[in-house]
Amino acid sequence: IAKAQELSAIHKEHRNACLGCEGSREFHDLEDIVRLMPALNIKKGVVTTTASSQERKQTLTQTQTQKDSSKTPLTFVGADGSSYHRPLALADALALMNAHGDDYKLLSGNTGKGVYPQLSSNYQGTVIDLSAVQELQGLTLSETALTVGAALSLNELRAALRTHQSASVTFGAAADLLDRVANEPVRSLGTWAGNVSMVRLFEGFTSDVHTMLTGVGAYFTLVTASDGSTSQVTPMEFLSTEMSGKLLLDVTLPVMADPATQVCVTYKTALRLVNAHS
Repeated sequence: IAKAQELSAIHKEHRNACLGCEGSREFHDLEDIVRLMPALNIKKGVVTTTASSQERKQTLTQTQTQKDSSKTPLTFVGADGSSYHRPLALADALALMNAHGDDYKLLSGNTGKGVYPQLSSNYQGTVIDLSAVQELQGLTLSETALTVGAALSLNELRAALRTHQSASVTFGAAADLLDRVANEPVRSLGTWAGNVSMVRLFEGFTSDVHTMLTGVGAYFTLVTASDGSTSQVTPMEFLSTEMSGKLLLDVTLPVMADPATQVCVTYKTALRLVNAHS
């Protein structure tokens, strides 16, 4: 509210500000303030509007790179005994899982409550937020595979596939399908790992992401909290794997680089372009 009042005051003060065109131009909506920003040198986020396009791009890139490194570990404990934890290291996340037995809930983007409202009910146990765990943010490409950390969003997975689509006949097709999953805000916040985990939690949840990962021959790496050991399962095996005391670490998509003998195409038939299951 305070920010809106501040912008409203600027709006009134500079109603007739010159933007290199007629000086008597009227601005009738608060949203029009963005048109005044270049002339007034108003800052939007961390970018100064008078900066060049290249300078803005560099600043945004630096900000994105520093996004997770600027986070700090958090712990909140309620009077009812419930608690919220945001660890920064995988070892700390696994230690929390060990300390609380089976009485914990893992989350990252937490967009699942939009599909199943019961996920937003008052939970009085332990919540472990994995969104800042550095080991779950990994993204590596080798000659044989692309590996993507479990805390990366659907959009980050899609961007990685687009960036490296020349490396494998499957990557571009997989990115095409992700274009049709949910909507832009959900893809920006929700993680691919959370999406495939919903298939385990709710019978009848049709995950296009799980179907796509199965089709491209992907496999998941799981880590056991008690001893730190890892194991690998296919997306289909994941559905029947006992996950108590285990954490989804990453997904690996094999490189298929022979277009002469390999082809991959994805399709989605749905009632709507967005927010619709296949």
